Amino acid sequence: MFGKNSLLGIIFGIFLTSLLFSCSGQDIKNSENPEIIYTEASKLIEDERFLEATELLNEIRLRFPQSRFFALADLKTGDLYFKQESFTEAAAAYSTFVELYPNHQKADYALAQKAKSFFRDTPEIPARDQGPASDAIKTCDQFLKKYPSSPLTKEVQEIRVQSLVKLAEKEAYIARFYEIRSKNEASLKRWRNIVENFKEVKNEPLMKSLYLEAERKLETLSKNPEKGV
Repeated sequence: MFGKNSLLGIIFGIFLTSLLFSCSGQDIKNSENPEIIYTEASKLIEDERFLEATELLNEIRLRFPQSRFFALADLKTGDLYFKQESFTEAAAAYSTFVELYPNHQKADYALAQKAKSFFRDTPEIPARDQGPASDAIKTCDQFLKKYPSSPLTKEVQEIRVQSLVKLAEKEAYIARFYEIRSKNEASLKRWRNIVENFKEVKNEPLMKSLYLEAERKLETLSKNPEKGV
């Protein structure tokens, strides 16, 4: 058991440490060097101290509009949203950065992160809206056209493949839905769409079995399509 004096000492120590950290944080916020503020904001994001990080990023925007860290603060806001898994907001933040700073050295990173945000925002369940996957593909195509030599190209290509698979899974879900209800012609249309429009990913591990299923269904249903649907 702690004695009364020992307990008071511990409490005082905690208070003093907290006070020192508070003062340190205030010193950083009031710094005349935007790099110091930006570096601290980045650390806070990694530590998931998002409110404090937001305050520092806003401080840069308010006080250092001519600094290179003004643009970086906008980009880091996208990272902040992404870290919180607020992917819709992250995609919007990255998109704004690309629009405002198209020639920035980090523009390829922002566009890649925008694609990743859309992909991460895509529902796992095929029955749900897969619109974000389509947005991811469009963003990937934009990236690959503009930055073919970027170090991030391979990652973006993988995002594109996975997004295509998600769209194919959605088509397969709808095809099976129609087939169960004996709407063969409607089902046939969806299977045909997979075979005709997803050839580029048919040999991908995530896609092989689905593509083979689509080919089999296309052959089977073509022999007995539903009339009048």
